[in-house]
Amino acid sequence: YDALALRQIGTHVPYRITALGSFTSYAISFTLGFPLITGGAGGGFLARMAERGIEVIVTGEADPLQAVIDYTHGVVKPTLVVDHAHHSD
Repeated sequence: YDALALRQIGTHVPYRITALGSFTSYAISFTLGFPLITGGAGGGFLARMAERGIEVIVTGEADPLQAVIDYTHGVVKPTLVVDHAHHSD
């Protein structure tokens, strides 16, 4: 995911550096038990993460850094309710 994200924003980082950074960050976060913070996740994803003991925090905060700062202060911005029902007129 990290390599795709870097490519999407047009940043060139050697793959070995991207892989090392990804591996290290995932290893540390899972070892220390940090939760996954996301702006949106489906019920199936939430269930799979819960089965693996991973806490998922769904937030309405658009800025990832602010979402982490808010979480560390015990605040999680509520998500917007989106009606996915399709209506035909």
